[in-house]
Amino acid sequence: MGNVYDRVIQNTDRTNNHVEAAHRLVQVELQMDHPTIWNHIDGLRHVQKGCDDFHEHLVAGNPPPRILSRYRLCAERILRVVQRYANYSMVDVLRGIAHNFQMPSSTSDVSAGLCVIVNI
Repeated sequence: MGNVYDRVIQNTDRTNNHVEAAHRLVQVELQMDHPTIWNHIDGLRHVQKGCDDFHEHLVAGNPPPRILSRYRLCAERILRVVQRYANYSMVDVLRGIAHNFQMPSSTSDVSAGLCVIVNI
């Protein structure tokens, strides 16, 4: 808990969503559950080229993509709750954080998922 607390206060990533995003990129590229080894290699090459292009975009001095305002605002609300951690009971802190979660109502809404999924 202390580790996540420090990460919230320092505004750094709080989960491994970057790994999950990379896995999703490969899944989208392959568009199949059980690709052949050659399809898998070709898909990884295409994903790697996209990552290399994005890296060069950043190295050239271009800004990273903006975080959607709903995710940014959600992260700001969570930061305010965590900053007031000493003034509230643990239950109130957890309830305050829980108010920032939006559970998907169906499988098609999974991309909406958690309000904070991008920057936890």
